[in-house]
Amino acid sequence: MSFETIPAQITLAFSPAASIVALPGGEQYQRAQTALDQSSFQPRPDGTYVLPHCDPEAMRAACVDLARIAEGRLTAVTVSPRRYLGDVADEIAARLPGRWSASVEVYSHPAWQQDLTLWLWDAGELIHTVRRTRIPYAAVLSEDAHAGAGVKLLLIERPGPQVGYLVGALTPHGFGADDREPLRSVVVPAAWGPQLAARVITDQFLPAYYRALHARRIAAVAAALGRIRAEHHSLQLLTEPGASPMDPRDLRGREEGFASEAWYEFREVLTHGPALLEACRPEHSAWPEDAAALERLRGALEQGSMIQADWVAQVVALRQTPRWPPGRWPAESYLAAEARRAETYLTAKARRGAQARPVIVTWLADGDTLIRQARTATPPGPRTAPSVPDHSAAAALPAPQQPPGTTPPRH
Repeated sequence: MSFETIPAQITLAFSPAASIVALPGGEQYQRAQTALDQSSFQPRPDGTYVLPHCDPEAMRAACVDLARIAEGRLTAVTVSPRRYLGDVADEIAARLPGRWSASVEVYSHPAWQQDLTLWLWDAGELIHTVRRTRIPYAAVLSEDAHAGAGVKLLLIERPGPQVGYLVGALTPHGFGADDREPLRSVVVPAAWGPQLAARVITDQFLPAYYRALHARRIAAVAAALGRIRAEHHSLQLLTEPGASPMDPRDLRGREEGFASEAWYEFREVLTHGPALLEACRPEHSAWPEDAAALERLRGALEQGSMIQADWVAQVVALRQTPRWPPGRWPAESYLAAEARRAETYLTAKARRGAQARPVIVTWLADGDTLIRQARTATPPGPRTAPSVPDHSAAAALPAPQQPPGTTPPRH
């Protein structure tokens, strides 16, 4: 990534909802922040600054004062010809299906936007722009995780003469940052109002997103079960008739190793299995008799989730346990206390392995049934869009935080 930037810059954007919003940026963005701190602008948690609502004369005076302070800090002040992106994002989010919210992320230092390339699930104009063009800030459109898949979309201003916006997907929850079958971002022309922009996202982009996510979940679960099955087969070969005899301690070690590896892989199933089971409708498929197997998988998955919750609780409790009991130090050695902690951890790990074994065996036996059903199932789609009056239909969109949407602003 290489592009020219001003060492320290403040960009002002007009916001009907918040008066004037200021964005500090540049490789020496701290100078811009200092200038804003010394002005009438007030900082906000997302890294932006806002000028409190006031009459036009006071607003003009505040901007003149900011320019004077910024000049003393060797900081340039520019005015964006576009509306504040956060307002645009709020208007679109209010018209998307289900429950959505919008948040702003500020990439004050040019290097920060490099993080976006790791978390964009995109093969279109959006990722090309992020890699080659300075993006001082963006908006994240987040679907309520309790309402569905917890979709997160990135909205940025489209640079160049064809002014507008770009919308693309961020890597879904439960997946790493990779380029597995990425989607293509969509262009939102500046002439569109938020109602039309939301309609294109709902009718075109989100259905493609859900189809791709469904396929990605199938691949993740199938791959995890394949790896577990291969390890399980290797372990079974050691105990088959005619196999070379093994020292019982070595065999126990191999079994413990399999339990750990299998549970590590099974976390993929715990993450993506529920959504796949929810999508399956065996009564509408060519294999209605699969319903019993899917019910067994669902029960095993619920048991696995309880095992995982219990394991996490035990690990947290162990980490919070004092290194030595109060009043017993230094009479009892630190090494003895650590030995007890290690023994407790190993005991909990062994219990987890024993509890998880029947769960994993069930999935090894019936998992292919789920894969077959999921491949013929219809992925869940966007919910019905809320009825929001489009008061801006006559006025088109002007030409003007770890993964995005979760990372706090950096200072």
